[in-house]
Amino acid sequence: MSLLNEGRSFSSFDREAPTNPLANLYKCKDGRSIQLMHLQPDPYWRPLARVMGMDDIVDDPRFSEMKARAENSVELVRIMDEKFASKTADEWDAIFREFELDFIYAKVQAIEELDQDVQVVANNYITDFEHPVLGGVKMCNHPNIYSETPAGIWREAPELGQHTEEILIDELGYDWDDIGELQNEGAIL
Repeated sequence: MSLLNEGRSFSSFDREAPTNPLANLYKCKDGRSIQLMHLQPDPYWRPLARVMGMDDIVDDPRFSEMKARAENSVELVRIMDEKFASKTADEWDAIFREFELDFIYAKVQAIEELDQDVQVVANNYITDFEHPVLGGVKMCNHPNIYSETPAGIWREAPELGQHTEEILIDELGYDWDDIGELQNEGAIL
């Protein structure tokens, strides 16, 4: 988009001077963050500015349309940083959810929160597994769930050397004397 609209080649993202301040990450009062993701931001600018209490800049020509916001992004990000820092992520989430327009945003989650995430739970991304040594553990499930050929965690990973003898005898044609020699040499467990 930068190349097509501004003649600039792609560069690394600069959170403090983005091309689109309405597709940016903002830190809240509690240290958590909100990620806005309005890729076509013009329809969202006025309602977002109003719901965030930025009535004084809603009609400011520096921010009234996407091109102007891009040219003045450093100032707008500074203003929005201050606003987001005035409330917790949960408070902003509640404010955005009450508004009639569906804002495109998400609370950025800490890794510790993922096992309670509504979508993680609904999609069974984390599963309970009974490990023979560790007992009950939670594990990441298979990333793709299919209706006809379900995937999942069926058993634990093998212990070190657990299948060595089986593979040497059944697959490679070794006998027990060969295995004894390999064990004596320390080549296998």
